[in-house]
Amino acid sequence: MTSKIRALNEELFQDFQQNKKVTTQNILTKLTKLRRELRKSINENKCSWCECDIDKFRDKKSRHEYLISGLCQDCQDATFKEAN
Repeated sequence: MTSKIRALNEELFQDFQQNKKVTTQNILTKLTKLRRELRKSINENKCSWCECDIDKFRDKKSRHEYLISGLCQDCQDATFKEAN
């Protein structure tokens, strides 16, 4: 499952980086697929990035973030780490 999420994420990123002339419909289709896979991951109580089973979260904000991004606590910490 995560491989689908990563592949769709990479496709969208490459489209943006290469400034491809893509249709709005094409972008919406990819985003819809990405959201569908993300929802599956959350429903299965798995991290959308590392595929680990969801154990616990530090606080209510982190749990809420999981419902948005599907990221476990460790992936959230790595993603949102403040630059020093």
